[in-house]
Amino acid sequence: MLARVFSSRIAKAEEEDERARTTAAHNLTIRIEEKMRRDRDVIAALTHAGHDVATVIGAQGCAFIIRGEIVLLGITPSRRQVADLATWLGFHQSEQVFAADRMAELYPEAAEFHSVASGVLSVRITLGSPDFVLWFRPSVVQVITWAGNPEKPLHETEEGKRISPRRSFESWKQTFENNSEAWTEADRKFASELRPVIAETLFLRMNEEVLRLNLELARSNSDLASFAYTVSHDLQEPVRTIRIYAQMAALSGRP
Repeated sequence: MLARVFSSRIAKAEEEDERARTTAAHNLTIRIEEKMRRDRDVIAALTHAGHDVATVIGAQGCAFIIRGEIVLLGITPSRRQVADLATWLGFHQSEQVFAADRMAELYPEAAEFHSVASGVLSVRITLGSPDFVLWFRPSVVQVITWAGNPEKPLHETEEGKRISPRRSFESWKQTFENNSEAWTEADRKFASELRPVIAETLFLRMNEEVLRLNLELARSNSDLASFAYTVSHDLQEPVRTIRIYAQMAALSGRP
């Protein structure tokens, strides 16, 4: 009965903690969206909320790769390593959200920075684009104590290979390294909710840039047309004068 009570209390505490993290992540997304809509600056909005963007999902660092610009916040791999990782993700991340807690198994170069980024959560802003937001978790060491070796070797007997009886009742410990704390569904959800906010801001910013360029082009065309008219008008009189003198010279040269 006590075990059931404790189990129920632990489950309830975990649910409340998960609910609190989800609420915090949602509120953070709203704040970032408001700032992006107001300033139309993705990098500034993410940098302003950088610490919260990382800690709300339990990451020690994050990186923003937007339009070729790389911003690192918190504990992260080096700029070169992040750029190389983004290049790899550009070829291998076919979904909007990607998560791995043993990154080196998928990307061997990640072994160089497993102590700070064994776990990687990546959101690709739009498929086919080089824009990413990355979160990093360091590797943790896990030690599991077994009653015996779970990978007990087989022994050759006259009847073939068999598992022999245990010769010792000493515990057997197995150590796991180079893996981070696993990413939860709440972590993925936060990344998924943040992606369209950034994508929309980049789209609006691009439209505004296209509109500005079109206005500048129209202004340039108008100035060019005005210049062409002025040049044409100013040249008419000299050309007329030259024509008259040419005609007079032609008449004076007759026998």
